[in-house]
Amino acid sequence: MKKSAIFWRRLLLPRARTLMLLILPAVTFLLPFPLFDHLFCRVIALSLALYVLLSLFMRLPHLYRSGRDVLLRRKHRKREWWARATLFGGIFFNLLYALFRLLAGAVTHSLWFCAEAIYYVILGSIRFSLVEEDRRIMAENDPVRRDIATKQSYRKGGKLLLLLALALYGIVFLAIRENRTYVYPNFIIWGAVLFAIWRAGSAIYHLLHFRRQKSPVLLSAKALSLSAALLSLFALQGTLLSRFGSSLAWRATWNGISGSFIGILITVMALMMLWKGKKFPYKDTKR
Repeated sequence: MKKSAIFWRRLLLPRARTLMLLILPAVTFLLPFPLFDHLFCRVIALSLALYVLLSLFMRLPHLYRSGRDVLLRRKHRKREWWARATLFGGIFFNLLYALFRLLAGAVTHSLWFCAEAIYYVILGSIRFSLVEEDRRIMAENDPVRRDIATKQSYRKGGKLLLLLALALYGIVFLAIRENRTYVYPNFIIWGAVLFAIWRAGSAIYHLLHFRRQKSPVLLSAKALSLSAALLSLFALQGTLLSRFGSSLAWRATWNGISGSFIGILITVMALMMLWKGKKFPYKDTKR
């Protein structure tokens, strides 16, 4: 009975590292390679994404208790408190949006929607992994061990951002290949654009703030917020271009340019975090 309970717990509630290992083939099978351009590979990718999505949904009560403990029973600066609260809340909204896009992809038979759903599953998985890293760092009382955990978190955050960039390149290719737009009312379009611009500006502002502090988790969280805001703008770009009467070729060209720019930007942020982890601890903090 005990072994059965352990088996089902590990099956339904795998560790954060296991979730990231499962999401990696889901990203790989959506890349624009002829070898993966088969229905079987797409079904495997969506099945893995759905499994990770359901596992994260089942962890929400535990994350709520952990977030309440971290946010209410520990001392934070105001900006750090809001950053951690946004990190916890972002998991829930990423999972809801991923589920919505997955259902929309199944109804409309759009591989673009399915790829976007997998992207947001990755965002939720990375945020969940960052929450676990933050708890591990905050639990360390020894300054030397905390510095070691911080250095490892910088490098882990960089690797997770590289995975996110890889998924984004696949989404850009699918957007160019499908080259489809969807009609929305004007107030929804402009409201979504303004909200995405505000999110991107806020993420850049906080990135510059946390870049100067020893907080790899919050730095990674704001990098994720920036990438999510840029993806929202990228998703709305086709609708905006079609609204102004641009041709299909022009729309595909702009999708390629803007998508490549976003992917390169996330890759650069990931490499900077890997470099920051390599240089940490800094000269003034060595013991």
